[in-house]
Amino acid sequence: LEFRRVLFRSFNFHGCSPCQAGTYADASTTDSCKACDAGTVAPATGQVVCDECPPGTFQGEQGQASCVPAPRGWQALSARASEATPCAVGEYNDAPGQPYCTRCADSPLYGGAYTTLGVGSTTCDACVPEHYRTAQRTCETCSSNPYIDCGASSANGDGSRLMIETMLIQEGAWRVAPASHDVRGCPNPRACKGGNLTGGELCAEDRKSTRLNSSHANISY
Repeated sequence: LEFRRVLFRSFNFHGCSPCQAGTYADASTTDSCKACDAGTVAPATGQVVCDECPPGTFQGEQGQASCVPAPRGWQALSARASEATPCAVGEYNDAPGQPYCTRCADSPLYGGAYTTLGVGSTTCDACVPEHYRTAQRTCETCSSNPYIDCGASSANGDGSRLMIETMLIQEGAWRVAPASHDVRGCPNPRACKGGNLTGGELCAEDRKSTRLNSSHANISY
């Protein structure tokens, strides 16, 4: 017969009582209940062994009754985990209680051109180098848009954070408004300085700004 299930190791003046949640008593225990180790829990009273936290959950303290789901952007890879770890750069996790993070490149939601801005991400929110992020939040190759300057825009970074609203544009191109994703070629390419300028500021020194019609910003001639 299995007698360990009814072993009571907590004694008081009224007699023995079962071990409380978060503790256990096995056959080797003599006179008191023992706290469950980190990574394990005892959800019920009177347990003779602690339960391991399953993958996707963790418990960093001793003597606990329940495991903690790994938060969004984090993972708990193995059973009996005492802590969760953040998703690495290039990985994400958009749901709690997950045993592992997903690589942006392997995700059907994103693909090989996507990455993350840092660790612990819940979404793939940036593009890999030599790509830029469009207004629709898709990642496109720099070579697909002749008016943008990926190299200059990424001079002070790794190139993964380029967004068309803020990146520099080539000489001979213009942006219809500050922070606009609408980048076009100038009717006279020599008249536009490029960079990230709009209105009269984008004109070359020997050119002036004029307006084509009410739906367009100033363009240099």
